[in-house]
Amino acid sequence: MVVTVAATALGASAGDDDNPPTPPPKGQLRYPNLGSHLSGMADAYIQGSASQSESAGQAAINQVGSVAVTIRLTAKVTDVGQFLEDNGGDPRNVGEDYIEA
Repeated sequence: MVVTVAATALGASAGDDDNPPTPPPKGQLRYPNLGSHLSGMADAYIQGSASQSESAGQAAINQVGSVAVTIRLTAKVTDVGQFLEDNGGDPRNVGEDYIEA
């Protein structure tokens, strides 16, 4: 099973429409399966350079310390959705190969 999680930034701090920011290579990410932006948010929180709410505030859709994510899966969508619910997640939209939570 392959799992990829991503959050989208609204108004990224680096780059612009003509020169979008370049994400770091996957090998340099602490959490490569999270996607570069979400990995950076988690890393900033873990390193103590941002609080949970500051890190979450970098996401396009957030509420206090939570962020909206899309989880792309190749199998076991129902099991992952149940895991999220059992562990405080809030799955909203569930498709054949994704969960928005």
